[in-house]
Amino acid sequence: MKTTTKTKNNQAEKNKAPDIAKEKPKHPPQHQTFEREQLISIRAFTLWESRGCTHGYDVDDWLAAESELINGELLMAQESE
Repeated sequence: MKTTTKTKNNQAEKNKAPDIAKEKPKHPPQHQTFEREQLISIRAFTLWESRGCTHGYDVDDWLAAESELINGELLMAQESE
């Protein structure tokens, strides 16, 4: 039985290893994650202080700080395009 060129090319494509060097990492590097959490923590603390140091809103402050950071990053990314 003859194997056509098309079949050989298809087999070669299937056996070809993925180019790992070109793939983007799925998660940011650990140092970026740490820096990001520090920024959120500092901003959440500032929000807590601005509210008169009222306890019981730590999650709200953290989420607000995280949201501000994300929105700020998105705005900067859009401006650079």
